[in-house]
Amino acid sequence: WFDAHGGMTAANGKLFRDGVLSRGGTRDAHELYLAFRGAEPSVEPLLVHRGLVAPKSKPAATPKSAAPNP
Repeated sequence: WFDAHGGMTAANGKLFRDGVLSRGGTRDAHELYLAFRGAEPSVEPLLVHRGLVAPKSKPAATPKSAAPNP
């Protein structure tokens, strides 16, 4: 989530603190995670970080100068 939203910024840290950490024990951890992240958890980022799987590469964008003319 942090990488997709600008990294480890103060604003992102505040969102995480306010949405997850400060509410610990008041709701189920899975509910808090879903409310913060907006998606189910995935183990893939951990596997990529540990070097156990290769990161999914995004297709390279075609430069406008190389795009065919209609």
